[in-house]
Amino acid sequence: AARLNIGGGVKVKTLGMGTLKRSTDIRSGFIITRVGEERIENTDDLTAALEDQAGVVTIEGVYESYPSRKRYYTFEMK
Repeated sequence: AARLNIGGGVKVKTLGMGTLKRSTDIRSGFIITRVGEERIENTDDLTAALEDQAGVVTIEGVYESYPSRKRYYTFEMK
């Protein structure tokens, strides 16, 4: 995170067959930096943020290859 000047985040290593894979085109290597309005610094933050969500959720982050270009993915939590 420091190397990319993004301050924190959680890197997606692989996607299972869950909601993110079915509902978005997130790829391995995506670094999640925000869920909704909540800043994500580590896996505990990510878990807590997702547990608090219902309905439509937006994830913000970057790919290592383009750290200056934020990407947004929206999906529905059921």
